[in-house]
Amino acid sequence: MEREFKIDLVLATEIALFLETLLEAELNEEFDADATCTDTYLDQFDQNGFVPFNQLMQSLIKAGVVIPQK
Repeated sequence: MEREFKIDLVLATEIALFLETLLEAELNEEFDADATCTDTYLDQFDQNGFVPFNQLMQSLIKAGVVIPQK
């Protein structure tokens, strides 16, 4: 079965840069991936690309990368 996709390259790039920055920060012990944090705290790891941070976070939540805490 063949499927068709449209890809938002700007959003994909923003996600990749954001995750790379988070990984680097965790490796440098500047970020603890196991501790809860706020979206305001995560703002510092955004590369200020073309995608609004809210759209980036919603994509990461839908993908299961970011898990909202209640």
